[in-house]
Amino acid sequence: MIPFTTELSTDFESARIELIDRYQQLANAVNGRSESWTPTLGGSSTDGTVTYTTQVGWLSRIGSLIDIWFSIVWSAHSGTGNLELILPFEVLDNGSNIWVGEVSDASITYTGKTHLNVIGKANDDRAEFVASVTGGARSTVAVQAAGTLEGHLRYITKQRR
Repeated sequence: MIPFTTELSTDFESARIELIDRYQQLANAVNGRSESWTPTLGGSSTDGTVTYTTQVGWLSRIGSLIDIWFSIVWSAHSGTGNLELILPFEVLDNGSNIWVGEVSDASITYTGKTHLNVIGKANDDRAEFVASVTGGARSTVAVQAAGTLEGHLRYITKQRR
């Protein structure tokens, strides 16, 4: 986040350190940053405990725009409710869940549907997995005992004040 107010110390060394820090904040906000990220799963009712065999993620942030990529393989999940991805930043509340990403899956059960998407939940730090079929309604995916999910989601995060 770009700082809107700055008060500099009258002590030269303190002011120099503060200016370096502010410059780094500005450079990160303008240029963005990319870093590894450890994706985790939870359940909409209870998160439970998950046994992961693969947990690889990457995120890129430019200002308030977030891109995440994830590869998750798990062999046990004790959570309940719908399967959710815990995000590194909270999703902007825009009055709608328009942040839809793509997912490749294996060993995931969603009867009568043909594909999965990941959708960032507005005003939350979670995304849900939804199954869809051409010409039909979509439905959330229940917590699965085991599975593989690889995907990408782009969303806007809340601005820090």
